[in-house]
Amino acid sequence: MKNLISVFLIFFVFEMRGQDSSSTKQVLKIRKNEIGINVLPVLVELTGAMPDHKDLINITYRRLIKNKHALRITSGVYTPEYERPDYIAAVISKSNSVAVIQNNKVGGINLQAGIGYEYIIGRRRLKHVVGLDLTYNYQKQIISTDYSLVKDSIGPNNFHQSTSSSIDTGKVVKNNYYNKIGANLFYSLRYPLSKKWLMTASVILSWQTYRTQDLSQNVRIYDFNVNGLVSEVSLFYRF
Repeated sequence: MKNLISVFLIFFVFEMRGQDSSSTKQVLKIRKNEIGINVLPVLVELTGAMPDHKDLINITYRRLIKNKHALRITSGVYTPEYERPDYIAAVISKSNSVAVIQNNKVGGINLQAGIGYEYIIGRRRLKHVVGLDLTYNYQKQIISTDYSLVKDSIGPNNFHQSTSSSIDTGKVVKNNYYNKIGANLFYSLRYPLSKKWLMTASVILSWQTYRTQDLSQNVRIYDFNVNGLVSEVSLFYRF
């Protein structure tokens, strides 16, 4: 699905070529500041697709230095992971028509900020960009566990019905906190839509390290991820 979105975006970009008659070098000399938002999660949602990983809805501020160098600051929030449902129920005890159900709810927040550098390559309107962000990721995970009693019975006309009631005892709420540091190495395509608008499409290689909170163990984890062929599509306003 992301590949289809990428094809659409490329087509759209080249349709916009006639809007800006000035050269890219002139634009860069006039407008040194750029602020943009990652619109890829919204585009994926509009298509009705269900991604199998979390996406970062982030805002990026970029300050251009000369024509080939830029500094950037990013901040954002991760979307929920679709492969990990927010609600999980499991039967832990069953006898005749009575069952005890364990309900697990997973929630929390997942924030990330970063600061980095970009190197812009090319003299034409469509440019190549390579860069690196140093990142800090704060995640608070809330796991709530409670229990309910489910009874099955046969009603009028042999109609099967069940009733559920909450069990007061046994409810547990656990909070896990993670402080992750890492780096994002990225490659982007950069294209001006007009004098004031710019679009980028990026693939990001992400590395993070943090310690777990698994019972009495304190284990350091190293994560390396590539979120698809297209990791981020951002729309920027230049000023």
